[in-house]
Amino acid sequence: KAGLILNRGKRDCVQIDDPLLLPTREEVYLDRGREAELETGQPVYRGRQVIGRIAEVGLHTSRLRLLTDDRYRARAALLRETAEGFQELAEGILRGDGTGCRLDHVPISIDVQTGDRIFTPRADGAFSSRLYFGTVVQAERSPGAAHWEIAVKTPTISLLSGSVQVLRTRLNDHRLLGN
Repeated sequence: KAGLILNRGKRDCVQIDDPLLLPTREEVYLDRGREAELETGQPVYRGRQVIGRIAEVGLHTSRLRLLTDDRYRARAALLRETAEGFQELAEGILRGDGTGCRLDHVPISIDVQTGDRIFTPRADGAFSSRLYFGTVVQAERSPGAAHWEIAVKTPTISLLSGSVQVLRTRLNDHRLLGN
């Protein structure tokens, strides 16, 4: 039999002919679920790169919605690297289009260039610094349009090896006791 090597076996009650959830091009499953306190909508990262968010949660597994999924949407900031550091140009909505991403709602008045970078907005609140979405590879102005048409290339990420991080936010019990 051909297949992938999984880090689960007989002691975890996995038998040779059991159906397993393996990643395909369209769907990626994580081997953590409600038992690990995962919830629908939680953002998923690999290092400082946003790769998606939790779409569905089962008891022991979760389905990840990748950035490139045509149902993915997130607030995003358009930045340009200058001699003084990164300069924020505008905010928009990052949208998966099935094969890549688009940045929507950036006004034509903004000077968008190939090579500009897309990060999480600073007002994200979850991190003290921005996390990376991708790079502008094409920016076009349609006649009479109010917004740019911006194509974004996200880094290629192998999800068959390594690990990802899921951001779980919750109230600090010690702070609640003080009120």
